[in-house]
Amino acid sequence: MWALEGSFPPGTPGTRVPWPFIAGLALAGAVVAGLALAGALPPAVAPTLVVGAGHAALLGTALVGVDGDRQRARRTLGTATALIFLAAAAAGLDERGRFLNLATTAWLVNLARGGRLAGLGVRRPRPLLALPLGAAIGGLLGGHLLLTAGQTLGYGLRRDGAVPYLAALAFDAGANVPATEAFFRGFLFDRLQRQRSLAAALAISTAGCLGRYLADPLLPRSPEVLAGAVFYVSLLSLAGGWLLWWSGSVLPGVAAAVLFFAAYRALGIP
Repeated sequence: MWALEGSFPPGTPGTRVPWPFIAGLALAGAVVAGLALAGALPPAVAPTLVVGAGHAALLGTALVGVDGDRQRARRTLGTATALIFLAAAAAGLDERGRFLNLATTAWLVNLARGGRLAGLGVRRPRPLLALPLGAAIGGLLGGHLLLTAGQTLGYGLRRDGAVPYLAALAFDAGANVPATEAFFRGFLFDRLQRQRSLAAALAISTAGCLGRYLADPLLPRSPEVLAGAVFYVSLLSLAGGWLLWWSGSVLPGVAAAVLFFAAYRALGIP
């Protein structure tokens, strides 16, 4: 059951946190917020840049934490940050800019092929059944969301066409899901479950993941959406952590998250 045992020995790269980088992103976020309040930025740009800073911090910390080569880690950090901020700025100007997030997806796939992301659990799951199981969990949660939102809240499917929907999904596939799964599952949960109990690792990583979504300035602030976020993000996070613990791979959790967000983005939320 302990499929993660031996995936990388204690004491190898795994715990280094790039605090100067995170502090720099926090400062950049504060500057963006100040410029937005002063009217020096288009209204839609500031939130996307702030979210981009958050994604860069999560993904960058996870990537640096599993790379023992400091020089290479700095280059990786710079590339991740540039790709995420480019897509975030473009999305603030035009929602089709979200398609640029797919460049981050392609870059991460290339790193995975070279074995650079194995320390984050990007590997073949054992058993292979974990991958369709993760997809099924995400599909079930997404289906439940669509059914509940339609029957109890009166939300229908979005009617603004395929391009906005696919652009939103590109954002999830290229920034939202990779950053969240890499940090909260591949980096944080995996280390916690080695040092503490499985229950503690699930609780802490889920609480952190939930806080990340509730603080998202792009999340609609209506009470029903916030309540739904608490419910579905908690279940999705718990499932992702358990799947990683069981299979030794973060990929089943990624599949669950992508399918869930495919359903969420289909909703016509005011």
